[in-house]
Amino acid sequence: ALVAAHIRGATGNPEVWVETVDLEDATSITSFTSRISQRYGSLKLLVNNAAAVPQERSETPEGHETQFAVGVLSYHRLTRALLPLLSASAPSQVLNIGSTFAGGLDTSDLSFSRRPYRPLQAYQASKQAVRMLSWGWAERVQGWGVAVNCCHPGAVMGTKVAASM
Repeated sequence: ALVAAHIRGATGNPEVWVETVDLEDATSITSFTSRISQRYGSLKLLVNNAAAVPQERSETPEGHETQFAVGVLSYHRLTRALLPLLSASAPSQVLNIGSTFAGGLDTSDLSFSRRPYRPLQAYQASKQAVRMLSWGWAERVQGWGVAVNCCHPGAVMGTKVAASM
């Protein structure tokens, strides 16, 4: 709420709202997207920018490896649920934050259940999955007036994400 108040003051825009979502939890994502769809008549830009880098393998309540759930599944769930609003607001855009540090995705073991969990390797794999997800969504919505792109955010040194790696 303090950030929203600061943004309202800095921009003079009274239409700044705070919404909370737990990206590890599909039910929370569904509730969040429902609130967004009901509250707002249009959506021009969806920025999917999330990561979790647990040092030890953990799972969401649904049984998905946490890093994959937050960094990939949440992007897909948010995009899928908000696509009707994005499409109705066309031209609009989905921007998925990936990384040039992507690689090593093993599609036969997305949750690191058969191989040793290594945080950095899981991060790289999740970012490769984000790239692939972005390409898939871009192809799927072609002609809908919704652009789907993926980009590298730049260096994150000095942040909690970098420190946890």
